Amino acid sequence: MCARGGYNSNQLLDSINWQIIRNNPKIFIGFSDITVLCNAIYQMTGTPTYLGYNFIDFGRENLAPQVLTNIKNIINGNKITLNTEEAIIINSGQTKGICIGGNLSSFMLLKGTKYMPEVDNAVLVLESDHYLAGDADKFFIRNLYSLLQDKSIKNIRGIIIGQFEEEDCLPPEYIKKLIKNIKELNDVPIVANLRFSHKYPSELIKIGAEITLCANDNHVTICFES
Repeated sequence: MCARGGYNSNQLLDSINWQIIRNNPKIFIGFSDITVLCNAIYQMTGTPTYLGYNFIDFGRENLAPQVLTNIKNIINGNKITLNTEEAIIINSGQTKGICIGGNLSSFMLLKGTKYMPEVDNAVLVLESDHYLAGDADKFFIRNLYSLLQDKSIKNIRGIIIGQFEEEDCLPPEYIKKLIKNIKELNDVPIVANLRFSHKYPSELIKIGAEITLCANDNHVTICFES
């Protein structure tokens, strides 16, 4: 479990002994800049990882009960289902694929490197952070377009977008309008406004696992295979 996020996880990648990780798989969990490590570990070793909590989160004065429940679930290998009460549907549909992504600006550090997950039939989970407040929408959309042009990620099957932080002042309906303008995604099931990574208490996202997304009739269900 990572102590916290930061800025420079990508500087570690060339110095990691991937064979050791491949031969000794462990639960690896963190978020924000740790997005880099979570996706690189999956790409280089095939070992699933978790976007969830940093160790510093357990020092919060009001520790959310679901945080401890989620940690127990991954330790015990239980199936993970996301809370979708606040989700909004951008494009309806049902799909499944391999889950990759996380903090979008951190995920983009892998683009063009051997550490970027090469996935056919990917479901992208993407979120932003308040460090881009004022321009978060612009950075998010241009980075999303860049991912659509990345040959490592083939046949995007679905997209799950996390809630933006309060500092961004970006209501869900505005995000929906931005995504609807991307014609390349017209037939891709997409939901937004899920609470994960920078939104506490957050849901657990299992990178490298098969994820099922169903978004129909104003009802959303999202679950991972254990």
